[in-house]
Amino acid sequence: MAKKKNTYVQFSKRMVVFVNTAVTVISVMAVLFCYVVEAMTVMQHIVEAYIGFATICFAAYSGNSAVEKWLVWKYAPYRSGDTDDEETDNG
Repeated sequence: MAKKKNTYVQFSKRMVVFVNTAVTVISVMAVLFCYVVEAMTVMQHIVEAYIGFATICFAAYSGNSAVEKWLVWKYAPYRSGDTDDEETDNG
């Protein structure tokens, strides 16, 4: 039986998953508590805060990922598609 190869996962990705999971669990617990004590207006504020947090977290992680990919593309030591830097002998 073949062993499954472990793939590298960036620290930032692990942190985003951990924080989102923790905030989701805390929010679900808060919503359930508000439901039990019948505090529906507080529940609305919790859900609004969670949606705002999730949006900011997603935008920040996506923006960071896009910038990293752009930097790797721009400053890569060799790009196979670039032929502008090669000198050609025409004669």
